[in-house]
Amino acid sequence: MINKKRIAIIFALIIVAVSIIYILSYSQKTQNAPTTSQPISLKEITPGITTEQQVLQNLGIPIASNDGILQYKSNSPARNNEISIQNGKVNFVKEIVSYKDTTITLTELNKQYGNANYLYGPDSVNGYFLYYHPEKGIAYLANPNTGTVLEIWHFPATTFDNFLKTWAKDYSTTPLKNQF
Repeated sequence: MINKKRIAIIFALIIVAVSIIYILSYSQKTQNAPTTSQPISLKEITPGITTEQQVLQNLGIPIASNDGILQYKSNSPARNNEISIQNGKVNFVKEIVSYKDTTITLTELNKQYGNANYLYGPDSVNGYFLYYHPEKGIAYLANPNTGTVLEIWHFPATTFDNFLKTWAKDYSTTPLKNQF
């Protein structure tokens, strides 16, 4: 009987020892595993929260920088994305939408954010209006006839009046003179 007890104890000790070795090797592997973080996209930048340092760490050095506006390459060959920095934080993002990106349409944005009112502006003569949701911190320059979106603006949620004064200075609720 003593032999059976000894064998059971030795067997139990071996199981405990193997378990400890497994746990230690597993925790060491996870500690030494390289951390791969994907760079943030413009959609992950939150105006009023994301810092300039976070933008630089994740998007890298801008291709241009002037008066607190960082420019990053977009999918458009002619225009760059713009990130405006104020007091060390992002306060406005202008995301340029390429004509090649057929997934971003006025219909899709209206489905996502709700139907929007629009403003007239410099591009209205070409059929583009600025659709806005200031309470959601988003606006988009789009053509209602084609559904094409040129730009998506991200900013801290605000009132309509503040949106007009701050971001949409060149836009109006009525057509501009000589526009139509």
